[in-house]
Amino acid sequence: MDNKQNFLEELKNQYGREFEIKNSLETKANYNLAASGIIVGLLFTFGATLLEPSKTMPDIQWFVVLLLLSIGVFVISIFCSVLALRIKDYYFAFLPKYFYVDKDTFNEDKKNEYKNMDHNLYLTKMIDIYLRANMYNYTENEHKAKRIEIAHWLFVGGIGLILITILFYSLNTILK
Repeated sequence: MDNKQNFLEELKNQYGREFEIKNSLETKANYNLAASGIIVGLLFTFGATLLEPSKTMPDIQWFVVLLLLSIGVFVISIFCSVLALRIKDYYFAFLPKYFYVDKDTFNEDKKNEYKNMDHNLYLTKMIDIYLRANMYNYTENEHKAKRIEIAHWLFVGGIGLILITILFYSLNTILK
């Protein structure tokens, strides 16, 4: 195998890794979305149960503020996860439609262009295609990863706010 073929093989491997990274990122976003959604539902239930007028907790407004702030942080986390999961085009080396006129008819000109191409020209062209695809897909994955990172930090912050809310509620209940 010559250098061009070796280089093309490495590019193809990286091309596959970019799709593996995409799948991994989307799995993380799905987990964050599901966990945040469940917690928001629980917070609404918890809040509605505890927010009945209480004579034992005169400072209920602070509890409500902390609870609403927690819910807001989780909702923003959900929004960031949804942005990460948004369907974005990834660059494919060859889309099927490139070689078809319609679903049953080949585009013979395009097919013959590659079938009859000089091997060296073919390698050069494929290297260019995979370089472009890898860069585009890498950039998309970077954007997706940034949104997921923000969603995860918001999730952690929301958990912290829940703990502060529970601590505040507990202390207020014990001290009264």
